[in-house]
Amino acid sequence: MSSFPLLEGRVPGEDGITLMPFTSKHKWQAALMTVKEYPFPENFMAALSVYFDNDFGVSAVDDATGDLAGYYIAKAIFPCNTVGLSRKKVANLAQICTSSNYQKRGIATRLGKYMMDGSHPDFNPEDFDEVIVQDTDAFNSPSWMFSDRCGFRYFPTVDIIKRLGLLGYIQLCLTTAHVLPGQFLKRYVKSEDEAAEADKYEEQKGAVICFISGLLPCTYWAVHYWIQCAPYGGVDGLFVAYLFAVMYMMLVIRWLLAHSLVYKSDSIRPVFREYDFWWGISVTGCLGHVTTIIAGFPLLGYTGGFYLGGKGINYMKEENKRGIALVYLPIILLTLALFLAHTLLRIFLPAFLQNNAFVEVLGYASFYFSVTDLAMGLTEAFPSPAVCVRRWNVWLFAALWLAWLGVTLTTFLVPDEPFLYLYPTACKA
Repeated sequence: MSSFPLLEGRVPGEDGITLMPFTSKHKWQAALMTVKEYPFPENFMAALSVYFDNDFGVSAVDDATGDLAGYYIAKAIFPCNTVGLSRKKVANLAQICTSSNYQKRGIATRLGKYMMDGSHPDFNPEDFDEVIVQDTDAFNSPSWMFSDRCGFRYFPTVDIIKRLGLLGYIQLCLTTAHVLPGQFLKRYVKSEDEAAEADKYEEQKGAVICFISGLLPCTYWAVHYWIQCAPYGGVDGLFVAYLFAVMYMMLVIRWLLAHSLVYKSDSIRPVFREYDFWWGISVTGCLGHVTTIIAGFPLLGYTGGFYLGGKGINYMKEENKRGIALVYLPIILLTLALFLAHTLLRIFLPAFLQNNAFVEVLGYASFYFSVTDLAMGLTEAFPSPAVCVRRWNVWLFAALWLAWLGVTLTTFLVPDEPFLYLYPTACKA
């Protein structure tokens, strides 16, 4: 029997976990839980959201100890939870977390159903045209599949624009910016037909999306040189053309390579999903804006990512670990080979690079791709190719990572010309 009185919004469970509206007294425990359970660096950013940026939500509390077992909170969408010219009402169920001390007890699903079945005294999904989940991560499968069980489905760009309009899509990108690459929106489906339609989006290969996903990264990269070259006669137009040409050439090749080792497999169907954090104007968009426009360091590998097509994919299962690793392995090897070739040219044929700006840009692009393809394999917060390989075969990942580290140290220390210094090529004067 629950030790809490049966006040409005309290739902006791047979396992000694009571669900109740999230209040300020839960914030401190929720923030600490988030720091512990979320991967770095997402944990600290999400903890701040718990403390300072939530409208309402639900808490799961252990009756015996009073400890917080999990929470699910919503965030407001500016202005007044209305979106687009049609002023559709949209609720944003943004963030969920359960304690590792209460695993395999279905708490996440219960939290989701609490919000969606009308148990919360201040939230009724029927009052909204759309209910979305802000940051679901297909790569860390539990959160993705939990929302499926609660009636949510993948909400890609094309469907957002279809339902909320282009201005509605831009508004969501600007006001509910994703914390990190690899975070997606999901929407609550209200019928079997809507669910079937949404499930088809998870099987689309995304060839067109892959191609256009490089637009903002290239634009930001060009803006960086436009700013930096202003005192030196401006940026060379041909150099800007090379930036876009290299980016799109790499995207096409990466698309083809993603299908190269698995083209005979019926069980492994790669799909591409774009990452829209590049649109964000808040601190959560800093990976796109600050690192590229200000620092001139674009994370080119995070235009989007490859995933396994179909619903209900659990990336923690061995066959799926192998499948997604085989999708990315040819891409990783290409990136490393191009980066190594550029390093060798910098050491032995620097004059060749000085006279071939396209090759120079390609070499630097391979390094920027390598940061996401090879270097970022030690944190689960980033859905990088390196993490996919590490999950499947840690020794192969270690060998590739050490090879990347060796090439990186060599290209920084051995050649006479400074690394990551494209200004003589980019600027007219």
